[in-house]
Amino acid sequence: MLFQIEQSVLQVQKIIQQNKILKENNQPPISIISISCGFDCLPDYKKNGAKLSKIIQLAKDEGIAVITCEDKSAYRIYPVNANPSGDINSSQDYRIWDAFKDDDEYYKDEEILDQTLLIPGQHRTTAGMHNDYRYDGSVGGGQSWTIPYLAGVFAQAKQVRPDITFDEFYKIALETADKCYNYDDKRYIGKLINPVKIIQAIKL
Repeated sequence: MLFQIEQSVLQVQKIIQQNKILKENNQPPISIISISCGFDCLPDYKKNGAKLSKIIQLAKDEGIAVITCEDKSAYRIYPVNANPSGDINSSQDYRIWDAFKDDDEYYKDEEILDQTLLIPGQHRTTAGMHNDYRYDGSVGGGQSWTIPYLAGVFAQAKQVRPDITFDEFYKIALETADKCYNYDDKRYIGKLINPVKIIQAIKL
């Protein structure tokens, strides 16, 4: 039985090999990998963590953007929960993820918060596992939910400008994001991603 990190290593290896075939046939290669997982929580992290880091770097060297929960040092990304009675299109109808809601340290430095990209988590409609959709309310919505959302918006950005890198995209995402305040206590929590503004900025 393979543990999750071993499976991830094999899957990334498979994508790298598949890209070589695609390029040989003059077909568009896979350019984004999304891994929604906190690796250090997995049972085989100590044994296989280094292998995963190595294969992720190899994928990046091959021009594939690999977006994971482990990029905390390079990108400051946090989930936010939507007000179930509010407007999901308004940056004033979210609040920071429950894990940080009452942590005064989170709110301490406004300059750091200005570099914090917030991604919708709880109270969100997502793709289901059986060709359907599902609505997730007060469960879930953690760090792993930010990754597929961010990868999806990045994929849309690449449709507009195929050569855009993830670093360029992330910079634009922060520049175009809307200032966000907890909908209940009005404390400043960072900048909520705005996919429409991102695409508009890339088109310029």
